[in-house]
Amino acid sequence: MIRDLYPSDIIALLFRKGPHLSNEAVSCIFEDSEKAACCAYAPFLRQWFVPNERRFSWVYKDGKNIHGLISARERATSASWEIDYLLLLKQEGLDHYLLQEVSRALLEILTIHAGKRRVRKIFIRSRNSDTFLEMVQSSDFKVYLKEYLYQIGNIKLKTEKEGDILKLLRDSGYIFRPRQPDDEDALYELIFRMQPATVKNVESINLRDWHDTREKGCLMEKELVLQKDGSIQGWFSVRKGISWGHFRVMAYTPERDNLERIFLLAISILKNKKNIYCIVRDYQDELKKMLEENGFEKKAEFAVAFKEISITEKRRMLASQQA
Repeated sequence: MIRDLYPSDIIALLFRKGPHLSNEAVSCIFEDSEKAACCAYAPFLRQWFVPNERRFSWVYKDGKNIHGLISARERATSASWEIDYLLLLKQEGLDHYLLQEVSRALLEILTIHAGKRRVRKIFIRSRNSDTFLEMVQSSDFKVYLKEYLYQIGNIKLKTEKEGDILKLLRDSGYIFRPRQPDDEDALYELIFRMQPATVKNVESINLRDWHDTREKGCLMEKELVLQKDGSIQGWFSVRKGISWGHFRVMAYTPERDNLERIFLLAISILKNKKNIYCIVRDYQDELKKMLEENGFEKKAEFAVAFKEISITEKRRMLASQQA
């Protein structure tokens, strides 16, 4: 039986003995995702106790036993969802085939409810490629992107620019500032030039699509832009924990000067952290090269998939409700 997630389910999972739940989905905030793999209740408490947390969760239960649960949150707008938790109980007596059936059922119920809410696209990212591909493709999700997580500990940049990065940028005519709402058009143009056709068709075929499908960060994540002569040259986001930090980067140039400026700026913000992480998309070859040149190592690989909910499917669901 599949139903909405109840607080009592969280309590049952908290006191459950045996292997931990396995999270087969990952948010762009990887620290949260890693915690979710061994702490089944924390992410879901937010949907009851955090204002404006638009999260939708269902549980697969057989009698008294919980076999899995799924949770999605809105992306930049309500037109797209991101599955950031797909938790499956890898317990004795539940073989691989049944585990696939549980995941397929959870993905299907989420799709149905997304259609009722007029969601156009659902996204999911996973670090378990083989299991992930089998699960999502059986539910009509299509893999369109790979991402890599790079890590370095106690970074020491071997560059003459390590001193005062901000001063060097100002002397070169660059402005470093927080992202503003008025930056939408310029950022869209920047990202559209970078993306290959397969990614454009899913995320940014037009400004509306890009606006709807952007990933939602968190309150602790800061978005910043690099600007020169009124033109945005790059974008990056930074998030800091007690002993770690992570950043994402987008910059377009025939050379890699702007990318290097943003990279050095991000590192200067996080240089006191014990561990630094960076998420890189498969088409960001220059960024991968720059990370490896500065001692970063690839920690994990992810597959990203999406499912488009057609207008026909939504109308069919609506007609069924009216009947």
